[in-house]
Amino acid sequence: MGRGRRPGPASPAVNAAERAHAEALLGGALVGAGLEGVRFWDTLVLLFAYRGGRAVSAVGVDEVWLRLESRWVVFASAPPPSLPDREEELPEVALAAQLALLARLAGRRVTRVSLGPEHPHLLLTFDSGAALFANGRHDRYECWELGTIPSSVTVVALPGGRVSYSLPPGPEPGG
Repeated sequence: MGRGRRPGPASPAVNAAERAHAEALLGGALVGAGLEGVRFWDTLVLLFAYRGGRAVSAVGVDEVWLRLESRWVVFASAPPPSLPDREEELPEVALAAQLALLARLAGRRVTRVSLGPEHPHLLLTFDSGAALFANGRHDRYECWELGTIPSSVTVVALPGGRVSYSLPPGPEPGG
């Protein structure tokens, strides 16, 4: 188990409304951002930023971080039609090998973000055609967490296969 995960109770899989809202927030924060770095905390944190033609994301942020607290894999080209459903179905990969996989994505921009249909497995597709798949299902721990700077949007794959999000204080969207 990765350190830094927060235990919680098991709960039902993600519902369609949660999934759609979380996917929209993730896409708004990540689409167009390039993978700019990796931070070594108690878990691996990927750093994304907007450079070049687009200064900020669709949701008004200029940096995004993604903490990977469960297993993940990089597909060099399009992901297979059938993706893993549980963490145990993904290979355990040594840190050096993980970094080599991530190095291939350095500077590549995210073009598409999607969540799994039943659990918040995260799939990021890059402009090179490569894809990063992060497990989103664990009975006791969070699998991944995304945050934005400066607007403080947070999206989290919760224990039990649910997803949660929080927005910064302020006026309600559309209001």
